[in-house]
Amino acid sequence: MNALLKNRTWKIVEIPKEKKTVGCKWVFTIKCKPDGSIERYKARLVTKDVKNAFLNGDLEEEAFMDLPPGSVIDRRSTLGYCTFVRGNLVAWRSKKQNVVARSSVEAEFRVVAHDICEVLWIKQLLEELKAASPLPMKVFCDNKAVIAIAHNPVLHDRTKHVKVDKHFIKEKLENGLIVMPYIPTVEQVANILTKGLPNKQFDDLVSKLAGHE
Repeated sequence: MNALLKNRTWKIVEIPKEKKTVGCKWVFTIKCKPDGSIERYKARLVTKDVKNAFLNGDLEEEAFMDLPPGSVIDRRSTLGYCTFVRGNLVAWRSKKQNVVARSSVEAEFRVVAHDICEVLWIKQLLEELKAASPLPMKVFCDNKAVIAIAHNPVLHDRTKHVKVDKHFIKEKLENGLIVMPYIPTVEQVANILTKGLPNKQFDDLVSKLAGHE
């Protein structure tokens, strides 16, 4: 982000009333060596729904894009999660993180750690009430890189900043207390707490909050 701002790739302006924004997202890929081991993680910011045009002359293109996750002022991301018990919403949280995350993977690691603490507390409460608490508990995540790193025993340079969270999550996975199934971003209920959404997706997620399957 700092490089894009420094190179004057874009400038932040108020969107005109007659214009619409174009979404963007961080794309994370894993570059592997010939033997299949991970060489490094790559990340790049991609603008969605923009096509290139090739003309005999200068091309001037104007696109209005949603800002990437993180505050414009302090670059801190907003964490959000929802906790369900037998299909009923019992806890939720939306809060700006206290520190600046270096990537969305780092930010989501902290969200998962917060969510697991909430889930374990609810599990303990159910046990005190003599209510059944089936294991493992599901912690849905829409970031495949986070899931892969959580299951990977090797600590990389890019994950050293979330070392405590990583070991905490990995310990709960190995103990069989939780599982981390992947869920597509459009179906991630917690997104309703952290970002603006299209009307249809917003309505769909609201209905899931009322009766999550």
